[in-house]
Amino acid sequence: MLVKSILKQSPSLFIFITLVLINCYTIFNFIACLKVYQSSLLYYLWSGILTWYTILTLLTIYSFAILIIKDPGSLESLKCDNNPPREFKSTIRYCNKCSGRKWKPPRAHHCTTCNICIFKMDHHCMLINNCIGYSNQKIYILFLFYLACSSSLTIVSSFFLLTKLIIFSLENGIKEMRQALIINLIIHIIIFLTTVIFLFDQIDYISSNSTLVESMTNKRGKKIKLFNNFKMIFGESKYLWFLPLRNIIRPNFNEELYEIIEYPNYTHFSEIRFADNNEQLKSFCELSKINKKISKSK
Repeated sequence: MLVKSILKQSPSLFIFITLVLINCYTIFNFIACLKVYQSSLLYYLWSGILTWYTILTLLTIYSFAILIIKDPGSLESLKCDNNPPREFKSTIRYCNKCSGRKWKPPRAHHCTTCNICIFKMDHHCMLINNCIGYSNQKIYILFLFYLACSSSLTIVSSFFLLTKLIIFSLENGIKEMRQALIINLIIHIIIFLTTVIFLFDQIDYISSNSTLVESMTNKRGKKIKLFNNFKMIFGESKYLWFLPLRNIIRPNFNEELYEIIEYPNYTHFSEIRFADNNEQLKSFCELSKINKKISKSK
């Protein structure tokens, strides 16, 4: 049983070890390069940069470990009732894949890999061998944020250190140091570009109150203000937003899903509109026709 669990987590453990080694390699390069500025006031600046990078590294590694270990937001961990409440008026669904006949809220999705129903499931991440859902979406976003910040800090620092090392001779290990910085720079550019793409995807899902799984089925939650949706994921306290702490707000299991309805673009309508019902769609279409007539008259 222990061997099976280890083999199951082997991809995530490999990524975890790789992440630790990359960050240790970067810190080692920074420490080695500090001797370039020993006789300069910039030594204290780069020492501060190294300190911030170390803090971001620790937060990144901790967040990644939490994503691997902790529950992503299963209905059982969130203490969802097996039967829908009386005030629930939408279509009642039950999950036939989970053990026992349990109520499946509208925004719950069954992960075939984890074999559990997860509330507001975004996707199953193969790198951590776990899902991204209601309970750990905040930590996932912060993990990407920490990684993007540390990578950008490394890119800028490595660039300036390389320009400084160009004027040095190739003796006394300066050549090897420069090669190490170039390798480090390339690695972190790749990491930065990758994490920024995933980070912007998450921001887009937050703004539309949706997840990756829901967007694939052309659905989303009720349209609310961006700030309110942000607080639902990151919590009420602003002081804890940037700390990798799990979401403890009790979810609204009665929240319904809405179809994302697109209608053809007309003049003055360049963006895609969302309609929660047919009446709203009709009003959009009528307004677009009026704008089209106005543009023709001009």
